[in-house]
Amino acid sequence: MGVLFKGALLGMKHGAPVLREQRSGCILTTASVAGISAGYGGHVYTAMKAAVINLTRAVAVELGPFGVRVNAICPGGIATPIFFGGGGALEPGQEEAALQQLRGYLGRAQPIPRAGEPLDIAHMAAFLAGDEATFISGQAIVVDGALLAGSGSRAMASLAAEGSA
Repeated sequence: MGVLFKGALLGMKHGAPVLREQRSGCILTTASVAGISAGYGGHVYTAMKAAVINLTRAVAVELGPFGVRVNAICPGGIATPIFFGGGGALEPGQEEAALQQLRGYLGRAQPIPRAGEPLDIAHMAAFLAGDEATFISGQAIVVDGALLAGSGSRAMASLAAEGSA
């Protein structure tokens, strides 16, 4: 809970006074599709990411009058080492092979047939922090290749096809 929620809370607590005083700025939090829909993470992870989303919304309402925007980015399946215990969890040389295997799975589990990449999240962060997003605040922006929009049938069909092959 300290990493998943408290980090966002403390970042906002200490950053908000500076941004409020300058009457501008942008706070971005990292949530997850798990914070929007159950089944994409364990119960503690899911609860903490949902808390980050609602914290983001509450702080957006509080800081909006001061010209500060606050949004959450909710990644879906992004090909990173978090899926197998984080960076350094695998032997040297195994991480890239594991990431390639993960990319294959993620590409079959969602409507856009490729895994999300860290750069996809970076692009969303750059957009939300930029001048093109000056009226976007209090939002949980999902970056997931349409996973939450209806991947169930695609994922099931893909996995069933693999099983019959």
